[in-house]
Amino acid sequence: MEADYSTTPPGSSVDKHCRDQLILYLPDHAVDLVNIFGWLWIRFSIAYGIVRLGSN
Repeated sequence: MEADYSTTPPGSSVDKHCRDQLILYLPDHAVDLVNIFGWLWIRFSIAYGIVRLGSN
């Protein structure tokens, strides 16, 4: 499957704008992102533990 660069060529201003927005977003929301992924990891670990105990 090939990418269609007819609308957005590689290295376009759209790509640069997305990168700039990401660079601005990540530091401002780093704590929130770590918190969200931490809770997801905890929930996954608990669910995995329950499934594992149920299969024994």
